[in-house]
Amino acid sequence: MTDLAVRRALKDRLLRTWPAFFERHGNFTAAQLAAIPPVLDGKNVVVCTPTASGKTAAAIAPLIERHLPPVTARHPRRQTLAIVYLVPTRALVNDLAARLAPPLASLGVSLAVKTGDLSTFRAARPPDVLITTPESLDSLLAAHPKLLVNVRAIVVDEMHLFDGTPRGDHVRMLLSRVRRIRAYAAGTGDAPDSRVQYVALSATLPGSETVSARAFGDVQTIRVPSQRVLEEELLPIERQDCQALLDYLATFRARGWRKALVFCNSRSEVEAYAASVRGASPFGGMVYVHYSNIEARRRRDIESEFASSDAAICFTSSTLELGIDIGSIDVVILLGPPGSFGSFLQRIGRGNRRGDVVRVGCFYRSTFERLVFEALAGYNGELVAGPAAFRPGVAIQQIFSLIKQSPTAALRLAELEQLFDGMLRPEDLLAILGELVDQDYLRPGRPGEWRAGDRLNQLFDEQARPDCKQSIYSNVEGSAGRTIDIRDRYTQQVVARVDRQWLD
Repeated sequence: MTDLAVRRALKDRLLRTWPAFFERHGNFTAAQLAAIPPVLDGKNVVVCTPTASGKTAAAIAPLIERHLPPVTARHPRRQTLAIVYLVPTRALVNDLAARLAPPLASLGVSLAVKTGDLSTFRAARPPDVLITTPESLDSLLAAHPKLLVNVRAIVVDEMHLFDGTPRGDHVRMLLSRVRRIRAYAAGTGDAPDSRVQYVALSATLPGSETVSARAFGDVQTIRVPSQRVLEEELLPIERQDCQALLDYLATFRARGWRKALVFCNSRSEVEAYAASVRGASPFGGMVYVHYSNIEARRRRDIESEFASSDAAICFTSSTLELGIDIGSIDVVILLGPPGSFGSFLQRIGRGNRRGDVVRVGCFYRSTFERLVFEALAGYNGELVAGPAAFRPGVAIQQIFSLIKQSPTAALRLAELEQLFDGMLRPEDLLAILGELVDQDYLRPGRPGEWRAGDRLNQLFDEQARPDCKQSIYSNVEGSAGRTIDIRDRYTQQVVARVDRQWLD
């Protein structure tokens, strides 16, 4: 078939979703051409393509086409959750919801979000599509597991940010729990089958086949290399002096550049460099900062203001590495190299997303940083997947959540061994359970059964308190607990949230 024939044939397979997702573009991207057919065929797919390549539509449109047929008088559809879209951050949940709401509404597909900041999810009227984070999905599994009975597909966005981390182990367990719910429902006749389709999306997923197999089993990998040309400049800068940065910004007018996104490697650097630039740069007052501890509503305002500004600069940490819509960026500036090649690709991918050239200003503060930048910019090999060891801290958290989910408030060894299969050896699982009994978080029930102990019941009771130190739906390992609000002295508006440890 000719290229035109292939595109027309794919359009014919998207009778319902073409007008909502693709008609205004009049065509498919290379990533969509490659990824949509296997998703339509029901395969588990991992899509590894550059940013701004249409990955979101490549996943959600064919899943809707396959699992959410139009409602008619002859073919009514029960109101039930069918597609779960998992993302790593609350900011990305909000951004995706804003982008997907119009096309989904035009299709009559209901949408809800569920995060710690915002929830439009209603258990009494579940949506067709839910966008959420792993922690909020965990909460939903514990409180309303029956709502997952008819889930047909799960999308995991920015998969590379999960793999090799406690949250990655968390996601693997959540997917295992959904599979078990589906299998049980199919066995009792509450669901027609137990099949769950998976789609993973990432611009930079190391060892994609290995990583995806850990979570999904058999997968088909779609790789579409970037067609954009990288134009990087290596520039020295003193650690305590931003004059080199100001000199670089002064060249923007001659280059025809109007917007810049600046990545720093810490929140303190974000504030320090932004303060040095205010009043001395060509952007005047249009100097923004963006990082995780800024209050959620203020972060959304910053994203909106920066996206709509004709000329502006925004200093950020890793929070804007992801696909949050911040408009067209002429140049990405890196103040020091990021900690990984994947992060480097994510950051530079934010620039000039609709153009053929990616412009990057790489500022180094030492010979070592210059060498790192040279290595990052010149590397074009395959990334290697990290170790697959499962973290015991996640197992503890999941045991607590599973007790909360259980209708009998108890766990049985056979069930746990099945859920942790491939992640923990049975003897390691028994050792963890024994330690939790010794610490009074669990108590033995009948043979091969465990129930909540006094300390776990106390933790359950504390969940509703604003000063609760630990959510049972977050990873035990590496969690700093609840945060403290920082308020404007005069307006009392929350402007940031900081980890409690910084004020102890």
